[in-house]
Amino acid sequence: MADVELHVDGLKELNKKLEQFTLKTQKSMVTSALRAGAKVVQAAAKANAQQSMHPSSGALAESIGIKAKRFGRGGKGSVSSLWVGALRSDKKAVSQYASFYGNASVKSINSGIRHGHLVELGTKHSAPRPWLMPALKGSEGRVVNVFKQTLSKRIERQVKKMNRGKR
Repeated sequence: MADVELHVDGLKELNKKLEQFTLKTQKSMVTSALRAGAKVVQAAAKANAQQSMHPSSGALAESIGIKAKRFGRGGKGSVSSLWVGALRSDKKAVSQYASFYGNASVKSINSGIRHGHLVELGTKHSAPRPWLMPALKGSEGRVVNVFKQTLSKRIERQVKKMNRGKR
């Protein structure tokens, strides 16, 4: 699978702006901007999954969501990331899957939506029908723009908040 590369100018300037805030505030602002960018990819992935080449339950498209993951122990070394993909336990998606396949076993329904990667990459019995990588590649520019706009708004809002107490 091909890697996606993004180039962002002005990171040194961004770091200088962010340094005026506490670490907690920095993480909050950056996470908010990342989530806004991830929503662009999520919307494109849902649209791609709905345009499946064969009849489907629609459960895969319904299950596509954003999940936050944290690595590390929560201090300065911890890293947060956002993951976009099929959320296995999305209740609405599971019920949609169950109603489409009426006679599906209870075990398969309770285990959730677990076929996103099989649709994306294909199997020996079915050709790949990518929905996530095209969504990511097709929305690179929009993701960066949404990230910049959201982060800029959050920084401005935080600066105004800080300046209110200095009057």
